[in-house]
Order: sequence, then structure tokens, then C-alpha cells
Amino acid sequence: MGNNLQVVVLVAVTYHNIAVQQIILGHIGDACISSQNARRLARNCLSLSNRYVVSFEDTHMKALGELSSILKNKYDDD
Repeated sequence: MGNNLQVVVLVAVTYHNIAVQQIILGHIGDACISSQNARRLARNCLSLSNRYVVSFEDTHMKALGELSSILKNKYDDD
């Protein structure tokens, strides 16, 4: 069971890293999805992922903030 949890944490970290790259590239909607996947997976194995959760949350909030800004600007332009 421990190895399975390690794989889940590894996948969560991978999703997080993808989200960071998507933010950099301006793919904000995709970044929100990737960061949410990272958070969801990390919650499934908190015993191993506790040290990553804060970083995952920060990235997710950054992606949501960027998405909110994009949508607000689009709404203001219309």
C-alpha cells in the first residue's frame, strides 16, 4: 500500500508542475484543472503529501486568480 501512495504523490506533484508550466504559458483554464487534480490526489494520501499541500494550494489560487482576471477583463471589454 505504501508504494501505491508514493505513486499517487508523484502523480500529484507532476500535475502541480504541469499547472505551473501552464500558468507560465498562459493556459490558465488548463492550469486550474491541473492544479485541482494535484490537490485532489494529494488529499487522498495526506500522510505522504503534507509537505506539498501548501504549494499545491498556492498554485491553485494563483491559477484561479489569473482566470478571474481574464474573465473580468473580458466582461469589462464586452
